[in-house]
Amino acid sequence: MTDKIPPVLAVEKLTVEFPVGKPAEYRPAVKEVSLQVKPGEMVGLVGESGCGKTVTALSVAGLQPETARISHGKIRFQGTELLSLTEEQRSRLRGQELSMIFQEPMTALNPLMKVGKQIAEAARVHGASRQEAREKALSIMEQVGLPDAERLYGEYPHRLSGGMCQRVMIAMALLNRPALLIADEPTTALDVTIQAQILEVIRSMNREMGTAVLLISHDLGVIRRMCSRVYILYAGQVVESGPTEQVLSQPIHPYTKGLVASLPSLSGRGKKLRPIPGTVPPLEERDGKGCPFYNRCERRRPQCEAGSPPRLEKNGRMALCIDAKEEWGL
Repeated sequence: MTDKIPPVLAVEKLTVEFPVGKPAEYRPAVKEVSLQVKPGEMVGLVGESGCGKTVTALSVAGLQPETARISHGKIRFQGTELLSLTEEQRSRLRGQELSMIFQEPMTALNPLMKVGKQIAEAARVHGASRQEAREKALSIMEQVGLPDAERLYGEYPHRLSGGMCQRVMIAMALLNRPALLIADEPTTALDVTIQAQILEVIRSMNREMGTAVLLISHDLGVIRRMCSRVYILYAGQVVESGPTEQVLSQPIHPYTKGLVASLPSLSGRGKKLRPIPGTVPPLEERDGKGCPFYNRCERRRPQCEAGSPPRLEKNGRMALCIDAKEEWGL
């Protein structure tokens, strides 16, 4: 039945390029990325820094840097092609139907404006009266677990802890009950206890409001706990996807296997963690030839360097790797 439910978000073969060098040559930071998020679903987007997670998210929200160009692909939100909308039309969607939480709340909040007013402003720009906006702001502040909402309403961001500021950002994002919430590394700068609290707030909002969530993280442990499906991104390409538990317990792509092998496990006492050798190739080294993971892969073969890896699918899973032929018996 869930296969017949239309997605809230459908990204199809999205390619986002940035200029590199002089004279400038455009290279893809995101290359032919396809993903879906359905109503009430929580989906993970995983990868190391530099893999294109944030560029993908910003492009969906229409907030990509001015130097970026979307050279190919489609972004459909609730059936509407976002790339065909004007900036004014996309701006109306942001904060109402589509919201985003950034990883650094202190840089996203206005230091000169009281937090309550910043939250209420999200309602005001969409037509609420001053009193209605205040009431909605106080209500959502309580829902996201901000203590003594009446007092905090009149505080400035610098008076709040990092965890509280992140809750303010979540309150702003959820104020108008959006159909989709994009959470970009929402707990990176927080300690472990506050991390757990923030993730629980997002999970509760997902369950109670039915908000679809695209959760971006480099932390497989968080993704495993929170998401029903996951997309693994490497050097701008989705190299593996599928149900989270299947992907993380039986990974196919060598990059996914490397991520899982580097993850500490409570049941793996004495198990030696294996970091992935090398680093994500910078834009100037991405020439589009061969497998992007070739130089770091322990299973590389001559054909992996020469040609693009095959995109193989089976039972709701996808892997951009020749290994899938053998492991899936294709």
